[in-house]
Amino acid sequence: MVQIAKRESCFPRFQINLISMNSLTISVPGKVFLAGEHAVVYGAKAVLAAVGLRCAVKVKSGTVDTITVNSKNYQDKKLIEFADQAKTLWQEFQQNGNFNPLKQWMSGKDSLIKIVLGESLIKGGKSGVVLKIESLIPMGAGMGSSAAVATALGAAVGLSGKELDEAVTVSERCQHGNPSGADQATVLNGGLVEYQKVDGQKMIKPAEFNHQLPEFILINSGKPAESTGEMVAMVAERFKADQEKLKTICSQISQISEQWLKGGNISQLIKQNEKYLEELGVVGEKAKMIVAEIERIGGSVKICGAGGVKAGAGTMLAYHGQPQRLKKLVKEKGWEYYTVELGVTGLSYEKN
Repeated sequence: MVQIAKRESCFPRFQINLISMNSLTISVPGKVFLAGEHAVVYGAKAVLAAVGLRCAVKVKSGTVDTITVNSKNYQDKKLIEFADQAKTLWQEFQQNGNFNPLKQWMSGKDSLIKIVLGESLIKGGKSGVVLKIESLIPMGAGMGSSAAVATALGAAVGLSGKELDEAVTVSERCQHGNPSGADQATVLNGGLVEYQKVDGQKMIKPAEFNHQLPEFILINSGKPAESTGEMVAMVAERFKADQEKLKTICSQISQISEQWLKGGNISQLIKQNEKYLEELGVVGEKAKMIVAEIERIGGSVKICGAGGVKAGAGTMLAYHGQPQRLKKLVKEKGWEYYTVELGVTGLSYEKN
């Protein structure tokens, strides 16, 4: 079940300079797309919500010129070298379209940690800290886990504002290729977010709904075999020879985002959005089976992340005018689901 948080949690102001970094916990939420996934990469409007599953990073003082994360030591110099090489490979990917060298460089289990800490140090982040990551956000589920971890780590070494956003941007690009930036905007700011990228400029503002959002359920369709970067690249390749069709689909999805804000029929909007995502080729058979079962009882459901084809498609947003019918079906099928709050606070700092 999904509950809606109070609106005053949206877009908080941060005062990290007033808090001692010696005994601190950084907390960042996950996210879901209500509408606009994939199409947002091509300039469509998206509507997202920060969710009440969070990544926390605890900060303590440590050894000079070293950052310790979950008991593993990282030397400043090595972190910076790793980040520099990743950025070089990303630039090459932009020129030749070959994502494999960057994918290989970023294939280590701790690559996310190294890229964001290395870039954070380049942007003035502080070393000499011990960090412990604890996250409840499922990885590979389309809930913004990488953006949340990167944001929390960047903030944990003292970045804020523009520098933090830029460091997370580098991290997200090196992991996913050409992400829209919507994930990091949502987990950083929190609340319900309206997001669009116009001529390379991010347009971010609190989403103002003309109606009360109903109750939703988040269903786990299974972890995708593909990464977010691979799914984004798959869409680009699929429509390489038919840009007009891609443009048309993205325009339709953008209109769905507008209708979310204006109070359109949510069940129909979710169904339409899902069909367009299936046209983009990002929904596998396992997720389509869930769609068919829920639509059979009069409900609606869509993926709310990058999706997946070979296995699961990550988290799905489900709705029914009679929530108990949906819950009954979910339990009968044995599907994993999440009870979370939507529109929660973004990046936050707490003294330990």
